[in-house]
Order: sequence, then C-alpha cells, then structure tokens
Amino acid sequence: MGKLKLGFFLLLIILLNLFLQLFPHYYAYLKTPADQVFSGQASWFDPWDINVYVAAVGFGQRGRVLLENLYTTAQQPPALIYPLYTLSGFVFRSVNSWLIFYGLTVAMSLILIVVVYLSVSVFLKDKSFSLLAAFLITVSGGFGWLVFDSGLISGDTSITGFTFHSALQRPHEALGLSLYLVALVSFYLLTKATGKLKLKIIVSLSLWFLMFFYPYYLLSFIAITAIYLLAIKSTQQSWLDLLGLLILPVVSTIFYYLHLKNTDFLSVTTQNLNNVGLLSSLLGYGLLLPIFFYTAIKYRQNEVVRFISVWFLVSLVLSQLPLGFARFYLRALFLPLMVQFFFFLSQLRGAQKYLVNLFLINFLVLLPLSSGFIFMRRL
Repeated sequence: MGKLKLGFFLLLIILLNLFLQLFPHYYAYLKTPADQVFSGQASWFDPWDINVYVAAVGFGQRGRVLLENLYTTAQQPPALIYPLYTLSGFVFRSVNSWLIFYGLTVAMSLILIVVVYLSVSVFLKDKSFSLLAAFLITVSGGFGWLVFDSGLISGDTSITGFTFHSALQRPHEALGLSLYLVALVSFYLLTKATGKLKLKIIVSLSLWFLMFFYPYYLLSFIAITAIYLLAIKSTQQSWLDLLGLLILPVVSTIFYYLHLKNTDFLSVTTQNLNNVGLLSSLLGYGLLLPIFFYTAIKYRQNEVVRFISVWFLVSLVLSQLPLGFARFYLRALFLPLMVQFFFFLSQLRGAQKYLVNLFLINFLVLLPLSSGFIFMRRL
C-alpha cells in the first residue's frame, strides 16, 4: 500500500470518528427551539464533566493557568490541574470557550487515532490489517446495543472509558491515552532493541507528561512491563533500564500528589467509583474475548501475543482492585484485543483465506453497532 493511499484511508478513519463525535452536538444546536438556549453539548457519557472542562477553559481565559476553586471561602492555593484546558483558554482568550473545547477535541482525536494506528503497526506488519484495526479499535463495542433496554449494564454503552468513545469525546483523555500508548509500545520496542537512547527518552517523557492527566497509569505501566520482563526471562540490564526509566516519573508523580494534597482538588485523585462487574465486561468486549483467549493460549510463545496478553490480563486484574479509580485501567483495552484478533486472522490467512474474509465481514458489521447505537441515541 502506497503512502498516499495509506494517508487517505487513515484520514477517512479520522473524519468518520469526528463525524460520529461532533455531528450530534451540531444537530442539537440546529434543533434548539427559538425560546430555549443550546447547552453547548449533546454528550453521551458524563455531560456534567464536560461542563467542568469548559469551565476550566473559561478560567484560563481570565488570565490564570493554575485552577482555583471559586465555590469556597477557604483560602487554598490554586492547583495545576486540567492544564490542557486552562492553557488553551489562556492562549485564546477572545474565542468562545465551547469552540476551544471542540477545537481541542478535533486536534487530540487526530493525535490519538494516529497513535493508535502507529501502535498497531508495531505489532501487525500488514498495513491493511493495521488500518482495519485502527478503524475497529476506535469504533468497536460489544453487545451493549443489544441489551441496553433489558436492564443489563454493558460496559461499551454504559461505562465511561470502557471503549474509545469517551477518549474521542474528551481532549485530555485522548492526549492522556496517547501518552500511555506511546510509553507502553515504546517500551516493547526497547525490549527488542536494548540500548536505544531515543526510545528511553520517549518512554520516560511520556510517563512524565502522563502525570498531569492520569498519574495512576504509572501503576499500570509498572505492572505490565515488570510482568512482561518476567515472562520473557529478561536480563538484568533490562530491569536496570526499566528502573532508570521510572525514576523521573515516579518522583515527579509523588511531588505532584503532594501539590494537589494542599489544594481543593485532592478529591480528583481519590475518586470512589464502583468496579466494573464480570457480566458488564463480558457484554462490553463481546465477540473479541473468546478469540483473545484462544490466541493467547495457542500462540503463547509468540512475542507479540505474549506482550499483548500480559497488557490485557494485567489491566483486567488491576480494574478489580479495591481502588476508587480501578475501573480506569480498562481504558484502551480494545487496542490489545484488536491486535490479538488480527494476529489470529494473520495465522489463518495462508491456509484458510475464506475464514479470514468471513471473520472480517462479520466483525466489521457487528463491532461498530454500539457506536451506531450511541450515535442514534444522541440524535
């Protein structure tokens, strides 16, 4: 596949995702009755959170980057929190805060989708499979569309962050996930080519910037990389490399926590959300789960399958810990699931081409149904 054709199809994936995300907002704006006021959004997940982010943009437009809690008489110091929004407002002071937010949505979604494609390309050498995987990762769900009105809670349509939908809805989540993916995939490349200074810098800086978005992903990164090194019986040098990569992010995260502890925003780091149940996860991942486990067992000696399996399973275990934010470890897991799916197809490709086409046709129809369902509900 030529670079021009590759760029064209990647652009189509980006435009489709932006349409699915942004058109319902525009449609709601057009359909607002003359005697009413458009709220600024027609979001599916947590519209109250979107209001907070837009308010942070507005705060930055008043000339302050550090965020203050204006709803208290206590004199607490301002916090370096939601810097993507406060900085954007600080730079674009005369632009409508909602337009800034949606401008950030477009920019960060573009970055995330490109990062998803590049990440997948590391594991899948076939460019066509990588494009299809990038498309399905960003629009896929499970059986939420089927059971939504039955009283069952399916992760893909009911739980924020379970799929990529909310990442493409919230700019800071898109940027945070991009940093997380860059750090993990770069570390995987590092284990295959030790001693590359460029990769080490990328991993360490990605984790450092991630601190301002999702500091608890540092635990996820450490668990995944450490267990993977154990699984491949890595050398002492690899462990020393990992330790060196973590010094700056760990120390900085501790200081960042101490900073937030002295402000009104400590509650952001101590959220108390219920863990996602087994049935919700099974329904949310749908058809991808049995293929994942089949591939993880059958091709367990393959280095790609081993890393992807560790990534998914460790994240799944972390999501069940008694932590208020444990469910956030389910974010981005459609990427390893989809990589495993396309690795499975690549093994069938030689001898059973008709099965590959059969799987692709069915999954291309079934997996995006939850995104279509959410889109229609938003309209």
